Amino acid sequence: LFLIGPWNSMIALAESLNDNFLRYVCNNKDITISAGISVYKPGEPVITIAESAEHALALSKNKPGKNSITIFGETVTWDEFKTLDSIKDTMQKWFTDETINNAMLFRFNELLEMAKQEKEIRDLQFNIQMEDMECLKWRARFKYTVVRNIGRNLKGDKKNEAIEEVMKSVVWLDTHHGALKIPLWQIIYNQR
Repeated sequence: LFLIGPWNSMIALAESLNDNFLRYVCNNKDITISAGISVYKPGEPVITIAESAEHALALSKNKPGKNSITIFGETVTWDEFKTLDSIKDTMQKWFTDETINNAMLFRFNELLEMAKQEKEIRDLQFNIQMEDMECLKWRARFKYTVVRNIGRNLKGDKKNEAIEEVMKSVVWLDTHHGALKIPLWQIIYNQR
């Protein structure tokens, strides 16, 4: 299928198609689907969108085990996508409650890129340049950023509780690295 529509509707549709397909094949783990979603501004030529979506689909199909979705340039399994969707709900709640603000969302984006680069360095384990080591600072920057920016409108215990809750998201960065872009960018795009 090649579908064009609002980006957030396409994400929900892809997830629904996968869930319904699983039911259709009686949850047979050997029969799966993959998806590739590309996001463009209105007015982009359809051929450009089609080529980008085809590339995203190829990334999903080339992932070991297939059964994946690629969005915002990140490829994850459908199971991981569901986990990331629950992370999105938590981040959205933080944003709605003003525990985090727009600036913090963009700082998360910088941190996830650093975490992704760190993973790539660990996977390479050779030919590491000194300038590539900058990404290893992401945990320290994460803590500094959270303590400095979380709950700006809160005081005392409420601020400390908010900081403590957001600090737990370091596990998300450690686990999902660049794939954390999927829930984060959905929240950022929804602000536009």
